[in-house]
Amino acid sequence: MKKYRILFWIILILYFVFFVCCIPKYILYHVLANPMYHEWNYSFWKTIYRSILSHNVLSNVYNWLLFKIPNCTIIPMVLLNAGNMFYGWKLYRKNRWFFVVLAFVILTFLIMGDYIYLLLLPDWD
Repeated sequence: MKKYRILFWIILILYFVFFVCCIPKYILYHVLANPMYHEWNYSFWKTIYRSILSHNVLSNVYNWLLFKIPNCTIIPMVLLNAGNMFYGWKLYRKNRWFFVVLAFVILTFLIMGDYIYLLLLPDWD
């Protein structure tokens, strides 16, 4: 039983690393989206993009991580982590900290879903 708990934590940590590696592309796709579609949304993401590029260390990390994760791995990783969280529900549902982790994972699922939606949008040429 202990080895399954270790497997749960390994998959959860790998998912969070995967999520952090996908964030630069998510920001870039929001910046490259059509500014006329939602002007307030575009200006928000453009501000984040410019602030990252103006910082020396963040800019280097951003450019290094930009295309490290292929887009075809997003859906399998989200499905794997959904199964992992279902298994975690069986193991840890009586612990309060699990609900905090579950809420954070659901938030990352929503962000990844928005990223997939941005990938499926047609070009605005």
